[in-house]
This record gives sequence, C-alpha cells and structure tokens, in this order.
Amino acid sequence: MTRKFIVFTFCYFALGIISFTSCGYLLRYDATICDIRFAGLHSMFKHNSEGPDTFDDQIGFEIMSVESSPTCYFPSAQIFNSAHATTKCAKFTNRLLKTSYKISLDRPIVFDGDTIGSTTDLLSVSRFKDLTQITINEEECEEFVTSEIIFTTELTNKIQFESGVYEVTFKCSTSDNREFEKTRHVIFKD
Repeated sequence: MTRKFIVFTFCYFALGIISFTSCGYLLRYDATICDIRFAGLHSMFKHNSEGPDTFDDQIGFEIMSVESSPTCYFPSAQIFNSAHATTKCAKFTNRLLKTSYKISLDRPIVFDGDTIGSTTDLLSVSRFKDLTQITINEEECEEFVTSEIIFTTELTNKIQFESGVYEVTFKCSTSDNREFEKTRHVIFKD
C-alpha cells in the first residue's frame, strides 16, 4: 500500500513538472498581422460614423492589428481540441515595418514656412520625420501588435493647419509583404 502511494505521488509530481515546463509552448499560437486599424491618438475604438477624430494635447496616430482576425490561416478541422484555463499568447510571424510607414493629408499644410502639398508623404520630408516619434509594440504574449506615430511639440509648433476636416491616409507593410492602406478623418484645429 505504501509503495502504491509513493509511486502515485511520484507520478503526480512528475506529471505536474512536465505539464508546467511545457505550458509555455502549449499556451502559444502563431499569429499573423492580416489587417490593421488606424485612428487618431486615443480614438482607436471610435467609429468613423461618430465624426472626425480631434486632438487635445498631442497630435498622433495609433495603429493596431485587427482584433477579429489576429491570424490569417484556416484552422484544420479537429474532432478534439484542448481547452486551457488561461489565455493563449500570440507569437506573431510577421512584423510591421517602420520604414514602410507613410502618412499623407488631402489638403496642404505649412511646415516651417514651406508648403507641403496634399498627398505628399509627410514622413518622406526628413525635417518632418526627425520630429516624429514612431514606436511599435511587439511584446511577446500580447494579443495585438500596436504602434504609435506622435508629432512632437516642436513639430506641431512648426505646422500651420487650416481649420476643418482633413482626410489622413496611412500606408504600411509587413515583413511578409502584406500592404495596408487606411484613411481617417481628423480635425487638427477648430
């Protein structure tokens, strides 16, 4: 009887150790950035039908991989599927490429005394890009890939916007050559 108890206890702990050490692998899945959302800073979950995005303290934009399709594959049919009491972590197989980011406006602006025409990629103007902060958050175990494009205070002090609604066009691509183009209506100045 004692021998069965010792064997049972040993097996119980051995199984627990094996499950715990392999848990990290079991709780990860490969995900792919299939599409993105693009919005004015702090307006990610605001619908376009609610009117244009406005900027309070800071001018900037947010990019996020789309929640409803974090993966782009068709799951194979399975009769049995594992259920876990914890959230699985996405390991993204592709990356947003910061060097592919392009932002343009449908109306001209004045930057540091020079007029930048409509549809010009603002990030291709080196003086403009130098005063822009671009970050990409690709931390492991996140459900989404997020990114921000922030116009620094120094940059916004050098820009003259006309009042009214602008249409902002954002373009980017991923490391696996997926290309995205999104537009958003914003008001820079009332």
